Amino acid sequence: MEGLHPLDLAALIASSTLGLISFLSCICVELEALADWRDRGKDSKMVTRTQVVLQFPMALLSLMLVVSIFMSNYDAPMFMGNDSTCQLDGFLIHIGLWGAVSIDAVLSLSYLLMIKCEWKEEQLRRLEMWPHFVIWPLVLGSGIYLLLTRSFEPSPMGCWILECDNPLCEHEKYGAMLTKSMTHIMGIAYLVFSVYVMCAVSKFARQTIQAG
Repeated sequence: MEGLHPLDLAALIASSTLGLISFLSCICVELEALADWRDRGKDSKMVTRTQVVLQFPMALLSLMLVVSIFMSNYDAPMFMGNDSTCQLDGFLIHIGLWGAVSIDAVLSLSYLLMIKCEWKEEQLRRLEMWPHFVIWPLVLGSGIYLLLTRSFEPSPMGCWILECDNPLCEHEKYGAMLTKSMTHIMGIAYLVFSVYVMCAVSKFARQTIQAG
């Protein structure tokens, strides 16, 4: 691993290891959810079908972390990628990350509606498809823009949105910087929402146990 800083080496090993574990876990969950969907047919639950969709971007993101050494053109001898593979890597990481985050937010919202608003399966079915008409155009559209403007740069854990050190890139990469800022804002909002849903689910579980 000559030429790679110890912290970068640690980041590479950690991301590759966790990515592999996550990828295998996604495959297992996907197979279980598909089996349940197949067995129940039309009676399958909305959360089960959402889990089936969720595993695709999660598996994609995990796989990109595993293969980053082949895709990234980071300045160290063991990285085998070039600028084109780095841009593709960044695009796929972007799709995997924000596809997974968005679908997981829909899943969390479904649990919240069942617990707080006492929604039934029939009501959830009416909601099921609409989020996808918002999520995928935004995720794919922003990813394609970043890909076409070559806005990804290499790192030991894959390629991500360009850090703008050159004053000339202020205007050329404005869209990329805006996307990165929105990434941070949406990430914080997703974290806060997820914690709120986990607290609501935990409270509901305690009340159910006490009532039983």
